[in-house]
Amino acid sequence: NKPPFGLDPRIAGRDLANAAGKYGEANTIDPGTVALVYGHSTKRWGVAQNALNSMGQVQGAQQIIADALIDHLNLEDMPESTERFLSCLSAEIV
Repeated sequence: NKPPFGLDPRIAGRDLANAAGKYGEANTIDPGTVALVYGHSTKRWGVAQNALNSMGQVQGAQQIIADALIDHLNLEDMPESTERFLSCLSAEIV
């Protein structure tokens, strides 16, 4: 599969992180998105994951959402039905 963004199909994780950072900055795209598109396009998910790790983007979406909710909501005053709904987003909330 042809890699996106003109990247080398055999690029290593740390090099992908650097290239994604440069491409992202030049094109106003999150470097993590660049790495994930590379992983999807080339089916080289391990390289994409290594790039994300190198960039410090190891949290998944569920964790980011959970952290934001915990920081901004008073979970103790919520009805049980709301807690159940929020627990679908992340087990860390309740």
